[in-house]
Amino acid sequence: MIGGAVYLVDYGDLDRTDINGNTIARIAPRNFEFLASYATNLTASVAFGINYKLVQFRVDCSGDCRELSRGNGVTHGLDLGGQFSVGPGGPLRIGVALRNIGFRLQVNNQAQADPLPTRLAWAHL
Repeated sequence: MIGGAVYLVDYGDLDRTDINGNTIARIAPRNFEFLASYATNLTASVAFGINYKLVQFRVDCSGDCRELSRGNGVTHGLDLGGQFSVGPGGPLRIGVALRNIGFRLQVNNQAQADPLPTRLAWAHL
């Protein structure tokens, strides 16, 4: 199976004002994530899936933005997952996923780069 998705978190527009309270700029922070997915059955009791993701954090500004640093960070990541059926006829299924494997997200410089929140998760049915 092949799939894809787009994920957007829009934090809303923020007004930048001067000392008199007049709006002089509009700041728009957003997170984008583009995913491409693939999954397959390796055997009758084992399935495997992988997501590739392109993650972008953007802070756009319109108006008087001279004193603001515009942020734009991009990184890549992977999710790996599997499902295993256990017992005769597979009455117990165990799923395991390792999410957000990838490079640090760097917006300003290497010293402030943040790691992706890598997590191991499992479930049984």
